[in-house]
Amino acid sequence: MRRRQSEAETTRQYTEEEIQSLSRVHDHVAGIIRPDTGNLHMPTELAEAGQRTSGPPRVMLVIITLSLIFIAIITYFVSQMPRKD
Repeated sequence: MRRRQSEAETTRQYTEEEIQSLSRVHDHVAGIIRPDTGNLHMPTELAEAGQRTSGPPRVMLVIITLSLIFIAIITYFVSQMPRKD
């Protein structure tokens, strides 16, 4: 478990040197995307996959069709129920 930190440790103000050292860009830090990085690139396979404009995928059409059939069946069963007095 993590050790409990006092409020003084978590809310202290940083000095100017600490702020500059925290904001330096390190090449060896994996998993951090820096907004000023110009060498970020998208894989070509991903870019090509996003350029398809052939219409909605077949799986989406099947799911929508099945959901509409399900709604129609439930609506039919509800309409066949006897009225409550």
